[in-house]
Amino acid sequence: MAPTPPQEGPIIKQAKQMLGLKEDEVLTHDLKHKLANRLNLSQEGMSVLLSEDGERVSPLKFQQVASEAGFESIDDFKHMLDTVSDSGTFELPFIEKQSLNIFVSYAHHPLDTACLDRIRVHLAPLAKGGLDLWDDSRIKVGDDWNQEIENALSSAHAAILLVSADFLASTFITNNELPPLLKKAKKEGVLIIPVIIKPCGYADDPDLVEYQALNSPDSPILGMTEIEQEYYWDKLRKRILEFMEDHPDMYRARLGTLPHVE
Repeated sequence: MAPTPPQEGPIIKQAKQMLGLKEDEVLTHDLKHKLANRLNLSQEGMSVLLSEDGERVSPLKFQQVASEAGFESIDDFKHMLDTVSDSGTFELPFIEKQSLNIFVSYAHHPLDTACLDRIRVHLAPLAKGGLDLWDDSRIKVGDDWNQEIENALSSAHAAILLVSADFLASTFITNNELPPLLKKAKKEGVLIIPVIIKPCGYADDPDLVEYQALNSPDSPILGMTEIEQEYYWDKLRKRILEFMEDHPDMYRARLGTLPHVE
């Protein structure tokens, strides 16, 4: 009995249709090379688009393809693809995504806010891969601030907690932000990352101490040198990146339309 051929994903099937191939015909190396030339991609970049299962290419991986083609952003890359498409429109395959939403809980104190500023800087490059970092400074004048916070909490996939005495003393944080986040962590696997920024009672909090902090409570961030602080902000970036790469299900696949190739 002949072995069952491997299941082909929709992008491979679409490429075959574009090249005029029948379903049972093979998408050869030469045909892939022809398609790569049309899209200004290397063979490695083409292999990302035509992955074996063809089901998903994460935004992070697609960003690598765009960068390899000489573009800083996916949007710029898409604009180029539009120009080579016979129809004038090229829908990027598999990059319609649900952002990885990170909720930042922090006390409104100048030193705490300064830590948030450094986090924004270190995580900014991950925005290209779909990260959406949310804190309450994004609430606009006229918005229902309570509803905006509730919406951000309900859509969070991860949370960064900037823990300090001010944080633990905030009744709004302890009553309105932490309970839904910790509940989602238990039931939905939301990632909780406490960052101890000042000496405080973190180790005595029975709920928070269950979650591994970025740094030891004995070594709060603001007691470190600037370089040591930067090391931990980069450690935070790496942990978030690891979480993104470990959860490709955060991204919704979409079947795009490839341009016609003669």
